[in-house]
Amino acid sequence: MPFVALFAYYVARPVYRTIKADNSLKAGKQFEEKKDYKSALLAYQQAIRNKPLRPDTWFAASDLLDKLGSPQTVTLLRRVAKLFPSNIE
Repeated sequence: MPFVALFAYYVARPVYRTIKADNSLKAGKQFEEKKDYKSALLAYQQAIRNKPLRPDTWFAASDLLDKLGSPQTVTLLRRVAKLFPSNIE
């Protein structure tokens, strides 16, 4: 029984979180197309929570905040630059 629990924690959980992050990112883009920006931002935040080291989720959130003219864009981009210095263009 302990083996199953360890397998679930170390193997299945990361896979589950990746799938959940993919679905959240996809939902965020769909919300953005429908101009439901509040839901899109919530979906991007969910994706970031599930896979915090995926640059595409951070960039999607920062692009949306920039599109909305939010002052939080600068703060988020600074955080992105610290997390992913090689991905900044």
